[in-house]
Amino acid sequence: MALRRQLCVLLLVLLAVDFSASPVATQNCYETVKGVPQRCSGEFITALFATKRRWISRECCQQLLCVREQSCFNAIRDYCVPPQAWQQNCF
Repeated sequence: MALRRQLCVLLLVLLAVDFSASPVATQNCYETVKGVPQRCSGEFITALFATKRRWISRECCQQLLCVREQSCFNAIRDYCVPPQAWQQNCF
């Protein structure tokens, strides 16, 4: 039941991103958020909605980028540290 509630909240947050006036409003990052551990999707969502710049950890950046959702790449790049974090291979 708790998992169902978390998924519903996640979907609502993703819909809010789609309809907000932020630069990522036209991007659909559903597959990216769904394809990484909850901690990393939480970091990504928090970074998108934070009023101050919040960086995503290197580990989470790598996992987010490994999903390879092209429409989400620019949003991830805006909140990740420089590209040396992206050097690892995706599994």
